[in-house]
Amino acid sequence: LALRSVDNHRRFLIGRPNTGMQRVEIDESDLSSRYVFRKCCEAESGWRETYEQSINFEVGKRVQNVHIVSGSIVPLWEQLEYIVHTSSQLKAGAITKRDLEMKVVRIRVDTSFCVG
Repeated sequence: LALRSVDNHRRFLIGRPNTGMQRVEIDESDLSSRYVFRKCCEAESGWRETYEQSINFEVGKRVQNVHIVSGSIVPLWEQLEYIVHTSSQLKAGAITKRDLEMKVVRIRVDTSFCVG
């Protein structure tokens, strides 16, 4: 699915049934060289099939489980990293490389911000 950018009408955002919307816009020339135009009725069955199968993908999946720790966590950051890395060594294979990548994010919920 290609959606025209609001800011630049010669650029497009790409959406895929298994990963959702991409964060990077592409030029109109890249769009036409990398993809083939299909009418909705032609693309729908393949889109739905890929969408349904993608729930079981491990990498690049559209549904991801995340664990959020929120509140005043900055003073505890080093201890949290230590616990996560120690747990990964004890449970070999149970914790993925992605799980070890702890990130600080800021999200907006309605009119308030959360950092976690």
